[in-house]
Amino acid sequence: MPGFLLGEFSSGAIVSAQAQRGAVQVEEVEKDLGALTTEQQRAAVMADAPELAALLADLQSSLAEVRSRVGPLLKEVHNSSL
Repeated sequence: MPGFLLGEFSSGAIVSAQAQRGAVQVEEVEKDLGALTTEQQRAAVMADAPELAALLADLQSSLAEVRSRVGPLLKEVHNSSL
């Protein structure tokens, strides 16, 4: 029986299966994500883990807050005014 396509994942892995005497053989072929454009890589990440976008936004917001609070303190320390 010829193989049939089970699915292609956003990571580029193509999974196929072939029935052989009641057993299923699965083959995974990986795609080099480094060869993709930035937009294609972003689309692959969003398809595999869409929650990462929200987590990244939270991280960037928190980092901006830390920089705005710690930055002035560091300047004072460097100027030896503390």
